[in-house]
Amino acid sequence: MKQFKEVERLEYFDLKTLKNFVPLESKSLYKLVNRRVKDQTFIQLKKGLYTTKAFIENNDMLLYKENIANILKTPSYISLEYMLSKYSILTESVFSFTSVSTKKTRSYINTLGTYSYRNIKEDLFTGYVIRNNIYYATKAKSLFDYIYFKKEVLELESLRLNLDEFTRSDIKEFKMYCKKSSRMLKIYNLLLKYKKNVY
Repeated sequence: MKQFKEVERLEYFDLKTLKNFVPLESKSLYKLVNRRVKDQTFIQLKKGLYTTKAFIENNDMLLYKENIANILKTPSYISLEYMLSKYSILTESVFSFTSVSTKKTRSYINTLGTYSYRNIKEDLFTGYVIRNNIYYATKAKSLFDYIYFKKEVLELESLRLNLDEFTRSDIKEFKMYCKKSSRMLKIYNLLLKYKKNVY
């Protein structure tokens, strides 16, 4: 159908958007969407939000998955385990997309993967860069967020992190975030101890 070809150009859509291309009554449209999800023409990203198999197959899969992490919960930026793995700081493999948001903590599971979100205070919702229209935490903020949500950290070594690539600039940025939390300032001192060559 011509309408579906037009829908396949959309990065994601909801029923209201779909109705602009497929003029059906809400009940009929809902049934159509359910059929298309079952035959995997449409992919449900979360309740009420969809994409098409064709769109995913015709675009960079990883970039799309990362972009959806920003879309499923807004505002949010990708951080924590996923970004630490991407920066080669976390030595363990990560199979889910982890993000930080000012909204409630929750997770979404769809055919693209598992998307987890941790709630953070407004004044700590910072430290991200935008690449390809996707919000990513910096190296320093990814580490800050990761440790911030840990209940107790006595030694950085216990977290099995590869901090060899952490530069003076990264540590300076990390300290900037730590200043907002007395507990995290203690972590900053641990980091200095770990990185004996940084003053």
